[in-house]
Amino acid sequence: MQNISRAELPVKRYVAQISNMLIGFAALGFILLFLTLSYFNRPANEDIVFVAIVRKQGFFEFVHWFYTGWCGRWMSSSLYYFILSASSTFQHIHYVYFLYYSVIIIVFIYAVSTIIQKGCHRFLHAVIDTRTSIVYSVLFIAGFYFSAFQNIEVWWWIFSSVDTLQGIILLLLVCALLLKNKKSNLHFLIICFCGLYLGGSFEVYAIIIGAVVLLLFAYLLLTKAIRLVDFINNYFLKRFAVAFILFAIATAISVISPGNFKRREKYVGDHITLQTGSYQNTEFPITLHDFVQKKYLVALLIAGLWLLLGMKLKSAKENLELSKQLRKALLFSFGLIMLSIIITYCFQILFLSYYTIPLRGWTFTSFSLFVFFCTLFFCTGVKLKTMNVILKNTLLILLPTVVTAFMFGYFIKQYQYTSRYAEAYDKLITHLIVEGKNKETKVLYVQPLPESGMLLPLEIGTEYIDGSVKEIFNLNFNMVRKK
Repeated sequence: MQNISRAELPVKRYVAQISNMLIGFAALGFILLFLTLSYFNRPANEDIVFVAIVRKQGFFEFVHWFYTGWCGRWMSSSLYYFILSASSTFQHIHYVYFLYYSVIIIVFIYAVSTIIQKGCHRFLHAVIDTRTSIVYSVLFIAGFYFSAFQNIEVWWWIFSSVDTLQGIILLLLVCALLLKNKKSNLHFLIICFCGLYLGGSFEVYAIIIGAVVLLLFAYLLLTKAIRLVDFINNYFLKRFAVAFILFAIATAISVISPGNFKRREKYVGDHITLQTGSYQNTEFPITLHDFVQKKYLVALLIAGLWLLLGMKLKSAKENLELSKQLRKALLFSFGLIMLSIIITYCFQILFLSYYTIPLRGWTFTSFSLFVFFCTLFFCTGVKLKTMNVILKNTLLILLPTVVTAFMFGYFIKQYQYTSRYAEAYDKLITHLIVEGKNKETKVLYVQPLPESGMLLPLEIGTEYIDGSVKEIFNLNFNMVRKK
């Protein structure tokens, strides 16, 4: 086995060094973009509504209200409560947001870099150095960010991120700890917690994950890679079985919640009120037109960087065995796409019945698509043994250059947008607090906030939001947005 950072490459050393430097800058550009958006993110839409609710309810009261009145996502609603209630004043809640995003990006990078290192070592008998694994983990996160349907809601709307984003991160953390294969009580406790969270948050994720695990175990049993008795004798299988049982129990608690049935009744009732006929919505919400956006081109370019990683990789496996492992990886990633599409679509028809599931509900599918393209490019790079030197050098320099340009371009542009938005937002909140002390104010005309960039904007002047804003700051006047 040979470390890819020291491997002899069929190109001049300085080209490889420049390529690695550019790839590192691309990762740095995304980290700067992520931290910028994290720091300037402010509560909007349902987050404002739930801040008002959290201020009136204790933890158990809030989780019970959510579980019985809207949906069974008891674990994610618990996290949601802690985030919204962590700051004693509304003006400082964005610091809690920043801390939340700082923690999840660290966990995300740890999980993905561990999967890259341990996965390549275990299945390809190849060693990837820590720096390379961290850089490519950041790029993987960047690609997932740009490939996600409705990525603004998935990442920057806390109400959505505790379900759609956290589910992906904790699933990858479980995979990372399992690949580490370490006898650790701490790892076991983390895996159990992740199992509870995955089962007690987004129902679609829970069903997909449960189906994947059961299908994998069925395959391993049929191929005699494991036996049922191993679940009793094998240390790791025994502990994984415990975690999966907790996951199944958490899923059952979530699915049978009274809130789920009430929500479905509301969907059905709303439909009957608005429509003369009753029929299930079999419309598929994702079309080819949805992919005609610049962000998907950026995601594809980032996935293309995995071609370069595959080209640099040196595996100790024989070609035949290596090809077999690569085919398995491609088939698994493609199967993940198909399974996520089938389950999400069936969930829409059977549960939502008359409504189209929001695009953020298809986040697992967009994640699976990006995993597939990364795997495809990586496998192509591994299998490329001969390539024109000029073409190879061009790829090594041009592709990272383009991705780096996009990352820093987004960073600069979003810093300009979001910093202005956050400054105006904070001034608006201060203005509301000051005017709230003036008992003579009856109507307050509010200047519209500037463009929020990739962040979810606050829309003052709508009845839905204004009621919660008035409740948070004890305002006795109405707000009218200036035109």
